[in-house]
Amino acid sequence: MKVFQKFQEEAKKTDKSNTRAELGAFFFWDTVEKLADKAKEAAFTRMVREGIVTNPKDQEEAGDFTLGESPKFLCTVNVSAKVRYFDEGTLASRLATSKFKVPVPIAMDFIEKSKVPKTARRTVKIMER
Repeated sequence: MKVFQKFQEEAKKTDKSNTRAELGAFFFWDTVEKLADKAKEAAFTRMVREGIVTNPKDQEEAGDFTLGESPKFLCTVNVSAKVRYFDEGTLASRLATSKFKVPVPIAMDFIEKSKVPKTARRTVKIMER
């Protein structure tokens, strides 16, 4: 924390607009998050390997489950229901063989025209120069 505070003080001396200090703060916390994520994954993998917790991938059904516990900690997992995806080709072929007899190219065209845009996913990253 002292390194971060020293950096911010130095940045405020050299940059009157506060841009360097704010970008530096964002870079610092982004780096801390990446390091913490790696350490967290390593610790969890070690706990699974040593049998302290069960592997969450072994849980198939939806719901909340306890993976492991100690007198002071409880490790749980929430498993959501499996996602069902829409297959355009299957729908088009079923429409072609149904009582409606819609040709596959026409059904595919209708499917394509009925799609609505979703909000784009954005990930903010910062890199050190």
